[in-house]
Amino acid sequence: QAPFDDAKVRQAFNLAVDRQKLTEVVLKGLAYAAEGIVPPGMPGYTREQPLLELDIQRAQQLLADSKYGSPSELPSVTLTIEGSSGQLPAHIEAIVAMYQDNLGVQVGVEQTEDLFAVHPQFFASGWSADYPDPENFLDILFHSRSELNRSSYANPHLDSLLEQARTEMNPSQRGLLYRQAEETIVADAPWVPLWHSVDY
Repeated sequence: QAPFDDAKVRQAFNLAVDRQKLTEVVLKGLAYAAEGIVPPGMPGYTREQPLLELDIQRAQQLLADSKYGSPSELPSVTLTIEGSSGQLPAHIEAIVAMYQDNLGVQVGVEQTEDLFAVHPQFFASGWSADYPDPENFLDILFHSRSELNRSSYANPHLDSLLEQARTEMNPSQRGLLYRQAEETIVADAPWVPLWHSVDY
């Protein structure tokens, strides 16, 4: 949904979030900042460098280069979260403030008890892996025909990579396919990954 029909807007929203501040200050170190989709340390998977980092200048430029041209020309943006208390979690307040400060975009927030009954424009959700494999993030959540692809993201190139990885027996080649898949997803920016939980 507009304005997220423009990849540059989605990328700008990704680069405008200070994940380090979010995890260290707001979450008190009880999570670690996401550098991509797949958590670091996932068996058989490595990331040579972060795929996501705070870059306010680039985020602002992407927004300016988008078809909307400026924050003032964006359609209204509403972030939908689960709940009914009327009180916003601290991390949601922080993220909304970052979009205001870093992009000049005012994001409204609405709460609902059934997140996907309202066809949200922009929503907050989470995921816990069922088993330790990048497939449980990349394929389950982003393949165009997956029932758990809640953002309705679709990319034929990504589907092809994921389908190859399903049957690839060589661990190195399989890892490469998943790295390419993750890079494709981050470039298209259907998600704003925030953090991964810490196990003690």
